[in-house]
Amino acid sequence: MATYLPLARAAHVQGVVVMIAEFGTDGAVTKIRVLNGPEMLQSGAVDFVKSWRANTYTGPRTCPVVVTYTLGSSSQTSGKRIDPQHYTVVGAEPPCLCDPSGEVGRKRKRFLFF
Repeated sequence: MATYLPLARAAHVQGVVVMIAEFGTDGAVTKIRVLNGPEMLQSGAVDFVKSWRANTYTGPRTCPVVVTYTLGSSSQTSGKRIDPQHYTVVGAEPPCLCDPSGEVGRKRKRFLFF
């Protein structure tokens, strides 16, 4: 299962990672080339696609693969396969680490960062 990288989730990074995956005759991924996508999400998408297995075939094949990362309101990371080459990963929104309601002096706001 694909996971939303914690650093990318904390930075609110969302996006689509487009790759070309090459499969060998045994169905294992032999090579992955990233074409486009946010750098913070690329390593997670590549690791996820490396675990895929295709049906055995008489010759090697190359397929485009798209992994979409979005932040949602669920409490856990989840994912769903749209079709054999498209997968969506939904990560939970990270908690707010500031207190915008606090005031210091006149009409100034205080933020607490951890």
